[in-house]
Amino acid sequence: FLDFEDERVTLSGQHEDVLVVRADGNVERIDTMDLGLPVGLENDISKFIATRDIVFGSGDVIVLHTDGVTEAEDQDRK
Repeated sequence: FLDFEDERVTLSGQHEDVLVVRADGNVERIDTMDLGLPVGLENDISKFIATRDIVFGSGDVIVLHTDGVTEAEDQDRK
């Protein structure tokens, strides 16, 4: 879940780290391990769901990706 409002982004859900590239070039890596639980492990995951607000301004960029990108292999398994 990703929601943008009032110069902030609210994240929820466990997934790969979120990268925020600030307008000044600084990069923040945001760990999402505590923001949710993989679907299917528990019948009711509501007690495991959390959110995190990130201040987000003009010129900032959020990089979202799936583990399919970081675990991809070529035909030689490299």
